Amino acid sequence: MDLVARAIISSFMTKKGLRKNIFFISVFEGPPNPPLVFMIDGTKFESYSLISEKDVGEIILKALKGESQNGVFIQKENFRNIVNFFLQRLKRNQIVYLHEKGVDIRRIPISRLRDSKVFILGDHKGIDKKDERWLVTKEISMVSIGPISYLSSHSITIVLEEIFRAQENL
Repeated sequence: MDLVARAIISSFMTKKGLRKNIFFISVFEGPPNPPLVFMIDGTKFESYSLISEKDVGEIILKALKGESQNGVFIQKENFRNIVNFFLQRLKRNQIVYLHEKGVDIRRIPISRLRDSKVFILGDHKGIDKKDERWLVTKEISMVSIGPISYLSSHSITIVLEEIFRAQENL
């Protein structure tokens, strides 16, 4: 849960407040009731405090208990169905799987990086090997932010920085 909380903070928080152009999805595949998909829609998310992991943990727990919160959703769904949802709505090259063995993010054309809409990250163990092989069959691009594994929250910060740099180079 702490990994997800840090990832949410990294996704949404800036010095000026919340980023509104983020849609965050996390798939909970562990017990007691897998799989569950936890989502935050930045366009509808109210000005909740996202300063600490405790703040975010409370938001997640409320969602798991079924309490209504603007922009926060939970549903029974699995990883592949979520990816298929995006594959049906986006161009394949707008979906990126972050992996140490992928193409260096700084070698990706700026226009492609700017147009990327979905970034798939694993936890400290990565994603399930069967799901990883499945992503390859779906021709999802693997992109690397470096040769080593980073914390998910750090990966998000690095990717957002690269996207912002790409947008500045318009």
